[in-house]
Amino acid sequence: MNSRKRNDSFLELFLTVPIPLCLVSDSGTILKINNRFIDVFGYDLQDIPTLKEWWVLAYPEPSYREWVLASWEEAVKSTVQECRDITPKEYFVCCKNGDIVEMEISGAKLNDGFLATFIDVTKRNSVQREFNRMAMVDNLTNLPNRRYISSLLDQFLLKLKQDHAFAAYMVIDLDNFKQINDIYGHYAGDILLIEVAKRIQEAIKRSDIVARFGGDEFIILLDSFGPLQSIAISESLRIAENVLKLLAQKYRLIVLDGIIEHECSASIGIRIITPDDENMHLVFEHADKAMYQAKKAGKNRLYLYPHNLPLSTDD
Repeated sequence: MNSRKRNDSFLELFLTVPIPLCLVSDSGTILKINNRFIDVFGYDLQDIPTLKEWWVLAYPEPSYREWVLASWEEAVKSTVQECRDITPKEYFVCCKNGDIVEMEISGAKLNDGFLATFIDVTKRNSVQREFNRMAMVDNLTNLPNRRYISSLLDQFLLKLKQDHAFAAYMVIDLDNFKQINDIYGHYAGDILLIEVAKRIQEAIKRSDIVARFGGDEFIILLDSFGPLQSIAISESLRIAENVLKLLAQKYRLIVLDGIIEHECSASIGIRIITPDDENMHLVFEHADKAMYQAKKAGKNRLYLYPHNLPLSTDD
């Protein structure tokens, strides 16, 4: 096969291969793009004669464009130094019609430029993000779960230490929850848990986090109260008392057989998180102990660890 035939074969393959391809010179001139490139992005050579136009059109947001450009130039530089292909990078690309696609972009170094390849990973990454979200969310209440809370803890404690601030952690366990399952069935219990989740969320501010750890156990991670422990204590108690009152109100639950009325209180254990705390598992343990102390004292109560300060809606 002579040189001309080889070039013709390469050009035919280049133009028809089912992934976007872009041939770029060392000076930044875009020499060729294939049909799939035009189909996916909408740009032709009149739109992007050089990389300069590509950067502006594909990454219209200036700060993101600056980051992408620096990342890509670093990848190309490493490629030249180490004589290897360009390591795949994932970027969000703006198409001519305004659509945003997530692309894995890599390239092969040539004698006088490089060949860039584009693989659409939008659906793959969207599915992966949804899987990750589902792994972090309680399926019944749609609240965050234990795994999600665990993923936050290191940064949460570090921020408190840096700000020399206090926060709080609450464990909420429903009293006599088993009764509703025994009398009305698990479906009714599930409906109650969903309603409990809603009521707890009403009692907190936007920056606080409510999670379900399983069964009838919920937790609240109260965000920083600032540098005064006294405020952290008083505010935590105020919020916990409000939670107790909301949860103790009568429930009207729509179940398979109609509407039932049910009363359900809760026991709450509170642990103030200090700037010196480094072991969140110990915080969990202390809050659990306080919650069990509240149960032991007669339920529908809250206890603050380590002060053993009991409060109830009856007092």
